[in-house]
Amino acid sequence: MQDLTFRVLWQGLVAPRPKGWRYGSVSVQLVPLPEDATPEDRQAAKRYWEEYFARLDVRVYWGTARQFARELRSKWQQDSDG
Repeated sequence: MQDLTFRVLWQGLVAPRPKGWRYGSVSVQLVPLPEDATPEDRQAAKRYWEEYFARLDVRVYWGTARQFARELRSKWQQDSDG
């Protein structure tokens, strides 16, 4: 994520979007460090990305895309059931 090319592309794709397009946006993220990282490093990295995405009005879901889809489906079914 510190690669300059990535950061330039990311800003070019995300920053110019109109504010209304950002409503309800979610970023599905894996834990951003190797498994052998200290818990403190993992929490600091997660905090960094949550704050970064919050500035873009994007909420972060920590997990896999499959986990996110399962949870979303479950919540959707709960809401539609009553």
